[in-house]
Amino acid sequence: MKILKKVIPSIVKKTLYGLYVKIGSFYRKYRILKYAKTYPLIKNPKDIFPVLARISDASWNKMYTPEIFGICKERTMEAIFPELEFYSMKNATISLGSDIISTEHGVWWDKYNEEDFMTLCTPADNNVISYTSDSIRILPSRKQQFICGKVISLTGVWSYAWSHCIFEFICRLFFAGEAGLLNQEVTLLTDNYHDENIEYIISNFLKNYPQVKWRFAQTGIDYKCEELMAIRCTGTNYNEAKVYWDYRLVIPEVTIRKIHEYIVDPIVEKIKNNPVKHRKVFLSRHSNRKLTNTEEVEKFFKEQGFHFVEGFELSFEEKVDLFYHATEIVGLHSSAWQNMIFCKNAKCLMLVNNRYAPEMLFYTMAKENVQAWINVCGMDVDDTRRSDFYIPLDKIKAAYESIK
Repeated sequence: MKILKKVIPSIVKKTLYGLYVKIGSFYRKYRILKYAKTYPLIKNPKDIFPVLARISDASWNKMYTPEIFGICKERTMEAIFPELEFYSMKNATISLGSDIISTEHGVWWDKYNEEDFMTLCTPADNNVISYTSDSIRILPSRKQQFICGKVISLTGVWSYAWSHCIFEFICRLFFAGEAGLLNQEVTLLTDNYHDENIEYIISNFLKNYPQVKWRFAQTGIDYKCEELMAIRCTGTNYNEAKVYWDYRLVIPEVTIRKIHEYIVDPIVEKIKNNPVKHRKVFLSRHSNRKLTNTEEVEKFFKEQGFHFVEGFELSFEEKVDLFYHATEIVGLHSSAWQNMIFCKNAKCLMLVNNRYAPEMLFYTMAKENVQAWINVCGMDVDDTRRSDFYIPLDKIKAAYESIK
């Protein structure tokens, strides 16, 4: 009887969850059949929409992949980043979790291009059903709200996440301020971040623009804006790739400069003379993309005197203080590595699965802030980007010795 009391609730729970998933899948298919619509893709927005401000011209930019231990030395990729401009889009519709902007002229999907997108990209926009080189089919949300007046949005795919917000979205706000677009009544639409670090940066910046009204978007709602002051993401990101390749990310120099000007430099000036708390920092990760031999690896680095931390546990000032004064940083690949932009002269060792081994985002943004950076990869459990992985401890020890 005791066994039955344990087993039956578990079976019922699994059955109900399976039924819930099936009903949800059926309902989504029903909504797609009934409500999904196809729109033409807007390839050149400046041919259709008035340009409010030009931030930068199209430019070639270098991206850097750090040394991968035992495999290759540092590599350089050079790619073009399109011009950055604010466009006036009347009655434009946006939503959380998507980079698309729907207008009466069609849909602007800023990450789309006519080179490698169709072959390599696996976009993560939650309302995109399908697309071709000329059109896109999207599923509208069940609810829609209208926002009067002018709107600037920091929403998009993964815009709630610390790293993505920093290199893809938050600089929209800085560029808008410099262009004079915030010296008027404007609604700023963002995720409800639940991240004190992002909220601190935004609220601190908005102190200079009292006419800006900050509004948090909600899931399941499309926001139709009377006038959206739209600009592309400030770094390109395909979300996922269909094949194994050097990750397709391009961050223009103008974005990196603004991140330093408005985020890095002011807070570093505030904490740079603080007493040093920890010289050695280990960045833990216990969700996906984790080491299958985590226990023995963490045991070794604890013996080396490392302080263990997960980035989300810290306030913004604590985070900057920690990384600015650190001389050795080791850890598993995660958005916490975005914080290397706050370093002064650290040596970095990233433990990463094979699919993310050529990760170039964090290194490119922090290249001038670190003394050395090596990625170490091993055997992945599966073929997905978020796979757990195994790296022999002896290999990790050897890589660590090489940067000491």
